[in-house]
Amino acid sequence: NHEFYLLFAELCQTTDRFDLSLDKGTALEAFITADIQYISKSCRFPDWLGYLGLVLHNFNYPPEQLTRLSRNWSKQLLTIVPKSSRAFSILNDISNDEHPILTPRTMELCERAIMTGV
Repeated sequence: NHEFYLLFAELCQTTDRFDLSLDKGTALEAFITADIQYISKSCRFPDWLGYLGLVLHNFNYPPEQLTRLSRNWSKQLLTIVPKSSRAFSILNDISNDEHPILTPRTMELCERAIMTGV
């Protein structure tokens, strides 16, 4: 996933544009398999959640790939957000295929949960 980390390093340093230097297929697979813990430790909070929201908002994913991305990210975000939060409940539902997909709004809920602890 070296390509993803290079891309994310660029995103973490650049807040006024969303520029992908990788082809869409390579970037999509890198996003799907992203290491959220690595990203959260490598980028400022809450910027990294915003960048993940941009990834969700700026791509037209095929449904099956959006489902894979949502499930993978949700499982990882569950280790970061407080268990008592609404975000945790939504992420848990997504990771168990009980809720359809992650959205930028879900990322906002994660940010709020991390900031407030609920």
